[in-house]
Amino acid sequence: MATASNNNNSSRLNRGSNFERQNIVRDEQTGQSFIPGSQRPDGSWRKPIRVKENYVPQDEMPVYQSVGQQYVKSKRLNPIPGLVLTEEEALEQEKQRQKQIEKEQQQMRQIESKMKGLTTTKPELSETDKRIQKIQKVLKSIEGLEKHLKQDNVKPDKSQQEKLQRKPELERELQELLDKKDDQS
Repeated sequence: MATASNNNNSSRLNRGSNFERQNIVRDEQTGQSFIPGSQRPDGSWRKPIRVKENYVPQDEMPVYQSVGQQYVKSKRLNPIPGLVLTEEEALEQEKQRQKQIEKEQQQMRQIESKMKGLTTTKPELSETDKRIQKIQKVLKSIEGLEKHLKQDNVKPDKSQQEKLQRKPELERELQELLDKKDDQS
């Protein structure tokens, strides 16, 4: 147990030695490390900050990579464990990878262009077809109103009466439009 904690402490102490520390100065006389004072934008000065021997500023610490990320990165660099590639072979492998990516992108562009041709659009309706749809919609709402009035035994108000009175006129107009459309066909 004690050896595990010692290894953990030594790795923590050595973590700073693997990285190049910027902006940290070592005082030759006292042997202490510190970050020197600097001037703020308003002209005032910051005090020097003493730091531990192996201190690494947070912005200089490497980004954490999980084991999975490290594995994927190592696979990308060297797909076969134990295989050592020369620079030429690595460049050739990278070129092949780029060609494959380019080929896949080209296939995607071809598929997208084919899909554009397959998109469906509503056919343009003639003025008579539009008018027929509009009248059918109004007649449907009138039928719904009649049904509502019969079910609830309610008297229609003035606007509802006007709408109900338009029904025969709309039916006649719809029939005329349908006959006109049949004659054109």
